[in-house]
Amino acid sequence: MRPEQAIVIEDAVTGVEAGANGGFALVIGVARENNHAELQRHGADLVVGDLGETNLAAINAAIRAKRGRVT
Repeated sequence: MRPEQAIVIEDAVTGVEAGANGGFALVIGVARENNHAELQRHGADLVVGDLGETNLAAINAAIRAKRGRVT
């Protein structure tokens, strides 16, 4: 599987940065320490406090939106 076909789910800033720099289809940051803004600044496309806050439809929409931003 190529990175652009995979999703990264990470709670650490360094993991989010690695996913963002790795060209993954989507990087989901899990803000376990109330660090939503920090995860977003470091490359998370979607930030949640818990994975229960999202669903497959929202993830697919975020991937489509991100692909629309890529030139």
